[in-house]
Amino acid sequence: MSFRSPRSTAVPKEVRIDPEDSQPRTFEEIRVLCKDKYTETEIQEYWDMTMIRHVGEGIHNVAADPFLTHASRNPVAAERSNSLPRQPPTASAPTASLPPSATRGTALGSADSLDDGLANVLKDPFMAAEKYQAVADGRQDPFMTYGETNQPSGDGETHVGRRRQQLTEALSIAHKTFDESLHNLLGPGDPDREMKTRTMIVLGPWLLFMWILMLWLVLIHYSRPATFVLTCLVGLASLGMLFVWYQGRRGGPVSLLVAGLLGLAAVGGGVFAGQNGYSAFWRQYWWTQTGFRGGITTASTPAMARTDFAVLTFWDEKAGTTYNQTRVDPMRAAGYKDTDFYCVAPILSPDIAGASLLRVNYWAVGINCCQRAGRFTCDDSREWNAGYGVVMLDGGYPCPDCNTEQFRKAVIKAEAMHGLVSASGAKFVRFVKDPSSIETGMLLHCIGFMLLCALLGGMAFGAAGWLAWYYGFGICGRHGAALADSLAGAVAAGKDANAGINSGTPLNLQPGDGEILRASTLMVAKRR
Repeated sequence: MSFRSPRSTAVPKEVRIDPEDSQPRTFEEIRVLCKDKYTETEIQEYWDMTMIRHVGEGIHNVAADPFLTHASRNPVAAERSNSLPRQPPTASAPTASLPPSATRGTALGSADSLDDGLANVLKDPFMAAEKYQAVADGRQDPFMTYGETNQPSGDGETHVGRRRQQLTEALSIAHKTFDESLHNLLGPGDPDREMKTRTMIVLGPWLLFMWILMLWLVLIHYSRPATFVLTCLVGLASLGMLFVWYQGRRGGPVSLLVAGLLGLAAVGGGVFAGQNGYSAFWRQYWWTQTGFRGGITTASTPAMARTDFAVLTFWDEKAGTTYNQTRVDPMRAAGYKDTDFYCVAPILSPDIAGASLLRVNYWAVGINCCQRAGRFTCDDSREWNAGYGVVMLDGGYPCPDCNTEQFRKAVIKAEAMHGLVSASGAKFVRFVKDPSSIETGMLLHCIGFMLLCALLGGMAFGAAGWLAWYYGFGICGRHGAALADSLAGAVAAGKDANAGINSGTPLNLQPGDGEILRASTLMVAKRR
């Protein structure tokens, strides 16, 4: 008894195209052809999954072959493609005796079964086979952005070289277009300007600004008199340049007028930025590096005895806890509301917590880490291993001069609510378990401020210096010098400037030379 697959739905007279030799066959014909080598199940699967339905002449069954994979094997399609130039096949067409879809790779056809230059999309739909991939130069094109091989063309030029040349030409055109647009916007400018002068006039004031800034951020911590003296010397040098320019010095590659003005601006900007940065960031950071730290501090230690301390040590390393069980009391905290919550909480110990009059020597402070009364969670105040207090200078936080009035009112509120009394000279501290992390954060803020000043200063002085260079402010230039020499010759001959001009002396005046003429006249007067 012959075995038939329950999935068999073949119509005896239905004709399909065998992709192995492109011949039309019925199910019975393919069954007879392959019954000696394959089982009924394999033959049925080959018929259902591989053989192409023969719809009609010139019509392709898109439902069975949506990607037109077998279109080139169809006899009709093959006849239509005979007129196209094609290379001869490298291998003869397989016969039907080849195994059907039991080994699907052969049944579906391999890449070698097609003509050279054609990809077997049925077996390799994404063209991943090595023979269809272009070989790119990973060193020249690591991200495969060119999409083409780096093989030399007929003239010996590689694709990478062509792309590089095209990019260079595009950048050159863009630069030229930008220069033309800038020229149309700003005008021709000074015809005698030089590139090296631009570097001096743009970079010099910015470097001077940064130097003054460093004086007022770093040197002022070690020596205030030296900071003032060096700043005044630079300011006097800038004023001297202005005075020399006023006396008639108009030549040279760099205008003394521009150099003096930008120098004064650099001094003023550096002093302003330095003072604000020192007050907001650097003063507190320098205090953590120079103030005392260590010793034994408890809640009952008088605050005036720790006036010169930067870090208070409440933590006992040997015992693994704080000295005398000194802790932040979050239930006696208070928050003063002024847009933000300015929070204070007393640092107490058991020996003074039960006293009728609670004298507070140290207050833990923070912003937006409490409620109107109680629930203080600032920094590490709730951590069991927190035991260090980073002292905030002048009762301000996060900088010495910041929010002092708000924290003073918060202390007054806590005293009134919880029966506390703030000791004379009470310290505001940040209660933490690792002071070095607070110091690192302060240093990052300091560096960030310097970088911001460098960026803004570079933009401001760069723009001002570039415009002064472009228009040649304060410089007579070569044409102005020639005009001054002509006037000087006229005066030397016993004539004044107006007589020289009226008598026909060739001065070659050009439009816009009025300012140059006035400056040149002044130079002539100085020479006399």
